[in-house]
Amino acid sequence: MSARQSDDTLRYALALLDSNDGVDAAEAAQRESDRRESSSLDEPARRLIYGQIPSSLADQLNRWLGSQKTPDDWKPESLLSDLPEPLRELPAVQNLGDKRFSNTDGAVLREQRWLHEIASWVCGDASDDLERGRRLFDWTIRNIQLDAAPGSDEEQARPPYLPWHLLALGHGQAQDRAWLFMLLARQQALDVVLLEPASEEPTTLLGLLHDDQLYLFDAQLGAAIPGPQQDGAPGAPIATLAQVAEDDGLLRRLDLDAEHPYPLMSSDLSKVVAVIEASPVYLERRMALLEARLVGDEKLVLSFDASALAVRLKACSHVEKAELWQLPFERLQGLAQRKSRGVKRLVSEMQVLMAEYPHVVKKKQEMAMALWRGRVQHLLGRFTGESSANYFYQFTRISDADIERLATSLGAARPGEPPQMARYSRSVKDYPAVKRDSSYWLGLVAFERGDYVTALDYFEKRTLEASPDGPWTAAARYNLGRAYEALGRRNEAIAAYRGDDSAQRPGSELRARWLEQAPATDANEE
Repeated sequence: MSARQSDDTLRYALALLDSNDGVDAAEAAQRESDRRESSSLDEPARRLIYGQIPSSLADQLNRWLGSQKTPDDWKPESLLSDLPEPLRELPAVQNLGDKRFSNTDGAVLREQRWLHEIASWVCGDASDDLERGRRLFDWTIRNIQLDAAPGSDEEQARPPYLPWHLLALGHGQAQDRAWLFMLLARQQALDVVLLEPASEEPTTLLGLLHDDQLYLFDAQLGAAIPGPQQDGAPGAPIATLAQVAEDDGLLRRLDLDAEHPYPLMSSDLSKVVAVIEASPVYLERRMALLEARLVGDEKLVLSFDASALAVRLKACSHVEKAELWQLPFERLQGLAQRKSRGVKRLVSEMQVLMAEYPHVVKKKQEMAMALWRGRVQHLLGRFTGESSANYFYQFTRISDADIERLATSLGAARPGEPPQMARYSRSVKDYPAVKRDSSYWLGLVAFERGDYVTALDYFEKRTLEASPDGPWTAAARYNLGRAYEALGRRNEAIAAYRGDDSAQRPGSELRARWLEQAPATDANEE
């Protein structure tokens, strides 16, 4: 293959990646399920979560890779040797040196594209590292609702979420927020690590490495740690690990009261372990080769030198050692257990996103996954216009009377029905949940566009009032406070935060306190 043919092949593969924004993957899973005449209504969702997408992307990438000269000096990441043996034996780890792309790599590349696009539109024109980190962290907290920590029995049924699942579904635990923040930061060439204290207390304290200092964020609180002589007002200087380790007063400002102290003391942070996110995809030989050829608008961060970061981290004060984070490997291990309760719950959640609606395209009626399409466009930052997030979210908000009429006319799926009809019957049952999700996500779209009055309407009336104990209550209340805050309606923002009784409550209470302590101005006082 000539150099020009090689370039053309890669360009065609990238065009396939650009068109494979997640819509094709989901609908291809539905078509494949129909072709096989599967009787299982959850089969399309199951195929989607395992990354089953059309093979054309992998085929083109392999054609391109076959024409490249690949160095023979590749070695696996040395830090992998410290992982427990069961994690080292995972296929994803054993196959890091492969020179061929697989169909599941297409799903991985789609995930990187989502992360890259989010990081790009969220950071905008910000050039300062700390400002970009602050914006990415803030987006993560607003967009990933904090789930309560599960009990021992619930832990067994917890879905093994991967990053793209978290982005699509919009909720997770504090460690999931931490994971997404790390990966979004990576797409902006920022290094973020988890910090484990000497006390071994569970923590989601994160450090952004900048000028040999680790600037602190807490994924559980949903806040950056304020620096000396600062409150938590937006834009206030962020504390470093060195400052906090030497001044316990900085952490005591995070205490809610005597009965609810912040769980760490400065002595806990005198020596910490810096835990590095290095999912197998970022350690793969083939991804490094591909990243090296991506430039300009095509650029994606697909590889990562964990050992080099470990050296830089150990030069930071109070960092005793650096090691790989086991969680990404454990999630892959959990996803491999296809019949587990956690995987079944993940399939169930994905099915709601894949609910189908009659949709007219060029005067021809088709079935479209309107919520899924809207969600993908939302993540890509396409908020308005034809085929945008706003368009598809609004498309799903049909009246309760029409939902009831459709449910009555379709009834339950009957033996011998075509798979499409059985799916449609199932989809109609999911319409109330889809409408609820769309209403909340429309509030986030309005917030991103700076239309805070419309955001208030969706958070307050169409989410909190429509579903007082619904699945988005915690996130809607927090974002309601954020919208009031953006409008300068300080007292209403404080009331919204103080009405939070979810897992986010400590962070919401601190934000209310910081607002109270802020000097009264026309911008923040009613």
